Amino acid sequence: MAQLGQLHPENFDIFVMCRASVGQVDRRLVDFMRIIHESHRRLIYETDDDYTNEHRRTTEGDAVTVAQTCDACTTTTPYLAKVLRQHNPHVYVLPNAINFDIWDKVEHYDEGAITIGLAGTGTHFEDYKLVKDALFKLADTYCERVRFLLLGYKPYYLEDLPNMEFIEFRPYTDYAHTLGLIDIGLCPLVPDDPFNLAKSAIKALEFMAAGAAVIAQNMPVYRRVVANQGNGLLADGDWYEKILLLVEDAQLRRRLARKGRAWTRKHRNIHALAHKWWRVYEEVYHL
Repeated sequence: MAQLGQLHPENFDIFVMCRASVGQVDRRLVDFMRIIHESHRRLIYETDDDYTNEHRRTTEGDAVTVAQTCDACTTTTPYLAKVLRQHNPHVYVLPNAINFDIWDKVEHYDEGAITIGLAGTGTHFEDYKLVKDALFKLADTYCERVRFLLLGYKPYYLEDLPNMEFIEFRPYTDYAHTLGLIDIGLCPLVPDDPFNLAKSAIKALEFMAAGAAVIAQNMPVYRRVVANQGNGLLADGDWYEKILLLVEDAQLRRRLARKGRAWTRKHRNIHALAHKWWRVYEEVYHL
């Protein structure tokens, strides 16, 4: 967000607030929205998580007031669009997209040991439990042949996982390069959690863009981008078996990684999809 003292609304027609802008209760956010409206500019709230706290408290901010105050909302899934339409009549679905100007620079590292990765925030406390037993069993079976990378969040129940490295979230370009360390990217979600139903598939797309083979929860959010045995694997209660399959079968693991990256580049390249944002912004501008 621009510093208020440096903000010149007359230089812009539309301002987009990302989901992070509503993470805390902050008077500056209210002042920002007031300044934009007084300048007769359009304001859009962009989110791919349900921060309304309706199903789970995930933020100290007030996403409901933000959604109601903005001229429009953009989001990434039909389910979350339905949630937001309770608070704003102008809601648009724009798919997750990858900026390959960044991700094409990511090198996939093959360091001998197979690296299994998780990336996310503390909202995944219950989700990571789905793979906990599988990870410890793999560590016990393969010892130094497998390593584990947790990026952004480390729940207490994984603190003693052998051969595990924890890395704090980094600036986006560094984050992309860090995902290049991962051979198998895991995307577990508790499927009947209403908060998870609103999630997007961005984690799977980022893993695929970074050259990792993806195993994702078998639920609508991931079935939109992961075709089982095509460009990744879908898991239900069989996380250990699915991870074991990719650990043991290097050819399959590399084929899924290659197919996943190709699918993401073909279907979710931001340069190819930019016209969708342009059409939405034009419509919002004329509201």
